Amino acid sequence: MTVRRMRNTIKNKGYRLCLGLLMLGVAGLEGGLAAGSFYELKRSDVAFQVGASFPLGQFGRTPFGRVDRNAHTLDYNGAGIGVTYGLAFDFFVFNEYCGLYITFQGHSNKTQAPAEAFGPDPATVMGKRTWETAETDKWTEFMAMAGGTFRFPLVDWLVATGRVGIGYAHMLSPFYRAASEDRHVRYTYDFSSGSKPAFGYTVGLGLKFLVTRGFHIDIKADYMGSTPFNFANIGSVVYMESLTKPEDGKTEVRGTQTAYSFKECFQVVDLSLGFTIAF
Repeated sequence: MTVRRMRNTIKNKGYRLCLGLLMLGVAGLEGGLAAGSFYELKRSDVAFQVGASFPLGQFGRTPFGRVDRNAHTLDYNGAGIGVTYGLAFDFFVFNEYCGLYITFQGHSNKTQAPAEAFGPDPATVMGKRTWETAETDKWTEFMAMAGGTFRFPLVDWLVATGRVGIGYAHMLSPFYRAASEDRHVRYTYDFSSGSKPAFGYTVGLGLKFLVTRGFHIDIKADYMGSTPFNFANIGSVVYMESLTKPEDGKTEVRGTQTAYSFKECFQVVDLSLGFTIAF
């Protein structure tokens, strides 16, 4: 009987000790997170982010327009998964939940387009020779937008965020350059162009982890799109230059210049990771 009482006493003390340590740990955790409490957040901040950009719809599949019915597309398989990067300023001017924001967002989506997609194959114009690609081809897109943003605490240190915005968008078509040397002459084949401005829009959600009152870690998912980008008079041409007399500059090879006009759709979903500095 005495042994049983001693065992029960030891068990009770053990339970009390574990419970005390648990309470102490919870109190310490709450104290550590208090500095990052939602209700103590500052009203303005700047956020940086980088992540993956996933193309949607017909982005990269639009054929050249007003050329011929059998015109090639810039990319038979559409734009590929790319990179997104951005900078945003948040101003919670109304209350701690709702505010305004300005964002600058860039995208770079690689294509798999062959040289023929950009115009005539250089080999058919200049004869059979080895053409070395000097630049990779990609879609490059830039957006500057403004809109509304909100944040709402899920727990004291975890905040749900959202945003919707509209603004300016601009795109550069894939840039392609091939080069070939024949004795003392270098031939280059170039294709590049920028679109006319378009109307961009975005909507997104995210999670914000409050490390401290002034520093947060962000996970974001954003849908971004625009009205069709208009590319007019896109040019591709073959140039030649003397390797022995570079001061003479480049000369256009007759019969190699082409021009196209087309419109390109833009829709992506961005998944990004970043951080916020509040002030």
